[in-house]
Amino acid sequence: MIKLCIFDMGGVLVKNFDVSQPVLAYLGHPGKDLFHLSPVVEKAITDHSCGFISEPEFWKLFEEDTGYTVPNNSSSLFNKFFNPVVDADTLAIIRELKKHSVRVVCGTNVIDAHYEKLIKSGDYSVFDKVYASHLMGLAKPDPAFYKAILKEENCSAEEAFFTDDMQSNIESAKGLGINSHHFVNAEDLRACLIRLGILN
Repeated sequence: MIKLCIFDMGGVLVKNFDVSQPVLAYLGHPGKDLFHLSPVVEKAITDHSCGFISEPEFWKLFEEDTGYTVPNNSSSLFNKFFNPVVDADTLAIIRELKKHSVRVVCGTNVIDAHYEKLIKSGDYSVFDKVYASHLMGLAKPDPAFYKAILKEENCSAEEAFFTDDMQSNIESAKGLGINSHHFVNAEDLRACLIRLGILN
């Protein structure tokens, strides 16, 4: 029996969350995806999302690796272009799960600037708890990320359900025995939850 549902945030509950393209365009860089820009930048993003380095430290590494200058800003550059929009249909599913007495938590790879903005907007408030990578020091798809949540929730892998829009994260969770669903849209998610008997 499923007693815990773990939801990703960006790409599942909120849309319009990826700041890569607007940030790179602002810097005059032709790239489209920060995460796949180079091994150095990819590692720096992972380190930042795990809370190992600050945003200024990230941009210093970015400058050294790419040769592009990042203007000195008094506010977060990552925050400047972060304008997430809640998916009403996914939100409705989470609320329905909670009405069925299912505990629903968020398991998210996130950086501090985005986390703070989502806290202030109240977009995390629907969850019973938020497990944020930058506070955990762990990020998906590291199996340790899911293990830490299961341990904290006193829940076995077989008793947990996980949904995420990234296939690599799904495969990692599946490897631990967690019931996992690759998120495409809310309608597809609802159908999966019904098949598993979590919703009816």
